[in-house]
Amino acid sequence: MKELSLALLEENWNDTSCNIDVIYQNLMNNIVSVVDKISPPQKKVISTRPGIRWFDAEVKLTQKQREKYYKIFKFTGNDQDFENYKLKQNLVVGLIRKKE
Repeated sequence: MKELSLALLEENWNDTSCNIDVIYQNLMNNIVSVVDKISPPQKKVISTRPGIRWFDAEVKLTQKQREKYYKIFKFTGNDQDFENYKLKQNLVVGLIRKKE
């Protein structure tokens, strides 16, 4: 914070323009230059993963069906609904493993 205060004090803030747009632009340029001196912009490296080959429309549809059975089980709390959900869960996992 001390470094920022010193850098702001050292900056030339005198502006003789009468146009408000020019004054604003000069102010913004001064602020940006001070901030860039203190903390220069950093480059971010974004790594890309290879495409997920096993995820397709069939897996997505099966997952949606599984979630439907899960919501039914959470609403009713019935053991049969839990079994239906677990069967669909096992089907999804098996399908994903088969496609990997």
